[in-house]
Amino acid sequence: MADPNHEQCPDFESAAFHKIREAMMATLDLNLEQAVAHLHTAWDDDHQHTVDKWNARCQAEGPAPRQEVKGLDDGCHDTECKKPQMADFTIGHPPPSIIVNRPSQYTTNKLASCNYVELWYFSPEGCNDAAKHTRSNANDTFGISSTNDLLTLRPVALVKASQNVHMDHNLTFSEFLQA
Repeated sequence: MADPNHEQCPDFESAAFHKIREAMMATLDLNLEQAVAHLHTAWDDDHQHTVDKWNARCQAEGPAPRQEVKGLDDGCHDTECKKPQMADFTIGHPPPSIIVNRPSQYTTNKLASCNYVELWYFSPEGCNDAAKHTRSNANDTFGISSTNDLLTLRPVALVKASQNVHMDHNLTFSEFLQA
């Protein structure tokens, strides 16, 4: 049921209500203004009753959950269900010819677990290194990792740090600014 607070009173003088007005005028011996006034009064009474029921129901249910402005909530919160958002584009303008490399999966996992990450991983050199090694390592390559005296298999991209990493204090000033 939609919120009745946003409903507007119909125009009872329009042609759509002609037959109703004529029947009221003939049955109740009213003129045009009185028939329209009776229709407005009836609509106002019914609308107020509907609004009161709506408000009582909303009070009983508690505050409504907030929904995002961009779209309706379809109940799907998994990452598999969410569709990727397409970036805006300008008609007649070609797409960029340069693809910007991203930091490695190892780096993003360290950030997700709130661990320290060297700045080099975010520099252009570090992102290029990640792109080069991501292509060379197959996605189905696994490594053995030890966690709490348990051995687990993890994708190599998640476990392996780059061999070319530079410590923060060894970065040049320009590399530091680009990272």
